[in-house]
Amino acid sequence: MNLSENSLRQEIKYKVFIKDINFFYSWLFTKSLFNKSYQDRNVYSLYFDTANYDFAASNMSGESRRIKFRARWYNNEPDFKNSFTKSDQRFNFELKRKFNNLSDKILFGTYCPSNKESFLLRKQEIKREFEYSLRQNRYNFYLRDSIFTGYSREYYEHCVNKNIRLTVDKNIEYFANGSDLKSNTLSKDYLIIELKFNPKDKIDALNIMKDFPFRQVRSSKYLASLSQVKRVSY
Repeated sequence: MNLSENSLRQEIKYKVFIKDINFFYSWLFTKSLFNKSYQDRNVYSLYFDTANYDFAASNMSGESRRIKFRARWYNNEPDFKNSFTKSDQRFNFELKRKFNNLSDKILFGTYCPSNKESFLLRKQEIKREFEYSLRQNRYNFYLRDSIFTGYSREYYEHCVNKNIRLTVDKNIEYFANGSDLKSNTLSKDYLIIELKFNPKDKIDALNIMKDFPFRQVRSSKYLASLSQVKRVSY
């Protein structure tokens, strides 16, 4: 697996507890030189895996080469079901690849349905179109739709080096892949902060974050959500 130089990036993640949120935003707005780069929006994903959850297992075990397949969509609709079933919602079919601490993201298809549909019909439709895009791009996997995640994201970029970006994810929730569409809160007492940069900007990125008062963590919304449903350790 050779990562693409065009989309190559490194991600460093941090956990900020709600009790420290004012402390975090004080650092962000007075010390960091990060500026808002995009309007806040909700980010939703439907993850796909093999029948035996091989992708999840490789990530949980920390294998150096790992992949995730997902259908991702964005909007300002706070209701997950409405966002998923409405007409003209654009879905991006993505492959995220990781090699040790480096990653890239490949967009291998998009789909924009014209009609509002029931949840079950839309899920079947997305899976069908996802599989079609896989075949078109010569990916020979037999996949199952695994779990849904959603969260609200804030976007920032550094005013000196705009290639260094920071996102703030909050209100993280997951939705089990079944008939029960109840929202399950994942981040009850914390936010996930992600620092994203090209490896060539690593020194700048680390200098920017040298006084960041929160600890680095390993974090995957997909694995954390799946662990709640499958009751496995993560």
